[in-house]
Amino acid sequence: MQLRSVLLGLGCLLVVGCQSTAKQVDNQAPLVNNELTQLIALELQSNEYTLQSPSQILALTNNQKQQFLDFFNAPVRANIAKHRRLYRYIDNLYVDFDYLGETLNAETAFREKKGNCMSLAILTSALAQLAGLEVDYQRVNVAPIYQRFNNVMTLSTHVRTHLYAEAEDNPNEITVIRSRLIIDYYPQRSNIKGDMLTDGEFFAMYYRNLASDAIILGQFEFAYAAMRMAIEQAPDDPENINTMAVVLRNMGLTDRALALYSYGIEQTEASLNLIGNYAQLLSDNGELEKSEMIKKQMRYSNDDNPYQWLDNAHRAIRENKHFLARTMLEKTLERAPYMHEAYFALAQSYYLTQDIEQADKALRKASELAYLPDTERLYEAKRRVLALVE
Repeated sequence: MQLRSVLLGLGCLLVVGCQSTAKQVDNQAPLVNNELTQLIALELQSNEYTLQSPSQILALTNNQKQQFLDFFNAPVRANIAKHRRLYRYIDNLYVDFDYLGETLNAETAFREKKGNCMSLAILTSALAQLAGLEVDYQRVNVAPIYQRFNNVMTLSTHVRTHLYAEAEDNPNEITVIRSRLIIDYYPQRSNIKGDMLTDGEFFAMYYRNLASDAIILGQFEFAYAAMRMAIEQAPDDPENINTMAVVLRNMGLTDRALALYSYGIEQTEASLNLIGNYAQLLSDNGELEKSEMIKKQMRYSNDDNPYQWLDNAHRAIRENKHFLARTMLEKTLERAPYMHEAYFALAQSYYLTQDIEQADKALRKASELAYLPDTERLYEAKRRVLALVE
């Protein structure tokens, strides 16, 4: 299972001391500004919600460390590059993995051999740190899988790990491109690579996953505590603002949620999730005019997920907002030029406005890009229907 984002009501939640080359995971999180601190300040009735720090999330037992190091330092593998040794260990370890949707720390994922892609990335990071190797993280946009739980809908996303070769300590050489292996735990043809993530954004995903699970279970105080940790790690991440606002609304603090959404619109690179959920909450609160005004801001978002743009374009088509829909489909194709579904949506929009020539052109492109024969035949059949209309 992937990472989850949370959508609100009809909206959505998006639900992931070594050598000098190794990333050190400590508590040097970005500072949260005073305005945001005040917006999310809340005294819980219980103080029992203690979550692990990033360094604790990556911690392994001594026995687990030794088990890995025995493999990693075996003389038979001495001539294999360190990052490839680690990859082989991971490849062997994950053969018997139970790919459940749980978000687990490194020690638990190692012991129980199960977890979602975030758990696997966490475990990979823990082993890389032990080996003195550097890792980076990248968001991967996947075809949306929506799941509704009561008044909350979740949307899955995905994360993969870049594992770098050991840096060469040679003052007479300059390394322009370092060798690396990309570990994708759930590779799919339809996956589209997204932005690289900072360490803070990566760990914020971990806490946000915990919060999303808690929201589904109605455990809003725990969700709040998890989101406090997420915001400490990445205060400028719009998905953190979005998810915290969902938590606050579910705790009955609608005015606080609205204020937090307003902050997110003004202070962050607002995601489509954040804008859509804010507009939905305004509408639910009777502020219809402001809701429509906020929706118009979607076209200015820099959200890197083409599936999100496509999904919102479909919604705009259903509402007969074809100019907005086509703007969103342009954004989709900027991020995924070969996405045939976007061209099919364009064809729908043009057909509904009686621009048959443009509809046929879009369908032709969709047919060219379709990689499943049944999909290609469907598009060609629709083109024949358009010819009859003409």
